[in-house]
Amino acid sequence: MDKVSPKIFAYSLVLPIVWFSAGYLMLYVLSGVELGILATVLVVYISLSAICWLFIKKFNRDFNRSEKIRLTIYFLIWSFIIRLVSIYGVSENMTANALLIAISIVFTIDCIIIISTVFSASKRINGFFLRKNA
Repeated sequence: MDKVSPKIFAYSLVLPIVWFSAGYLMLYVLSGVELGILATVLVVYISLSAICWLFIKKFNRDFNRSEKIRLTIYFLIWSFIIRLVSIYGVSENMTANALLIAISIVFTIDCIIIISTVFSASKRINGFFLRKNA
């Protein structure tokens, strides 16, 4: 019997969708609100919750280690692309060194948030949905 393998890249597309939706919400609807790092944590957590819910509905199991690693890598790639575009958009007055430092610092913070969320929170979120689904 062939097992259907999950398309982790397709699941990872939830992150940029949620990120851009939250960005639009913060820019046009809640224009005076600044959440900073909390916004990144919320976007990653909401994205991961949606992915876990979809994953449990389709496969009725937790992520295995390789799936978590692939999801983390895709999340980091999406994060890097989104941050690169957003920092480039405000980089008119920044020197090349300042731009490189800003990208490095922001990406390091994103790495910490994404890695810790995927590897710790996904087990709890999947457990919650597995219990609800049982």
